[in-house]
Amino acid sequence: MKNLTIAHRILLMIGTSVLALLLIGLVGLSVGSSGASSIKKINDGSLASLQTLGDARQVFMDARVNMYVYFLNSDDAEMAAIEKRLEINATEIAKLLKHYESLIANDEDKKMLESDASNVKTYLELFNSQVLPKLRKYENEYARDLMVTQLAPLGIKTLQGFNEHMAFNTKLATETTRQSLSRAEQGKMSSLLV
Repeated sequence: MKNLTIAHRILLMIGTSVLALLLIGLVGLSVGSSGASSIKKINDGSLASLQTLGDARQVFMDARVNMYVYFLNSDDAEMAAIEKRLEINATEIAKLLKHYESLIANDEDKKMLESDASNVKTYLELFNSQVLPKLRKYENEYARDLMVTQLAPLGIKTLQGFNEHMAFNTKLATETTRQSLSRAEQGKMSSLLV
């Protein structure tokens, strides 16, 4: 250091300062990139998943309401209209669950989707194969027994499945947010140290 002239020392200080600024810039770029990636993951993954599952759950609830309305109805024309709505409900649920396949985050998510689809299928098949024929014949007492003893527990199981799946996606979004905030804090500390 003794042999360095003032000009060399100034150039060394400027070089060191520029290097430190570049390092801070790279840390900031890295943190910004990971933050943007996390926001994209939450927006395109978790929020889209929650929206799709919420929509499927709502259509399932609409189908359940339509089934009970069918049970309480005795007008043939209205019953035919309700059956049509039930077909639309089933088609819409299938479409939403199929769309969810493109949003699957991991193996656990895939298993939960398969469980949701299986529960919905079992529920709708039971209604269509056993309850609906009895309602069409106005055998409401037998249909009511089926609805109370078999269909209602399946409906509760299906709703629990949807709720657990939505909670799983909420947890994934929370974890992603936590990781992003942690990276941002690390970036801030790195910048302060430089």
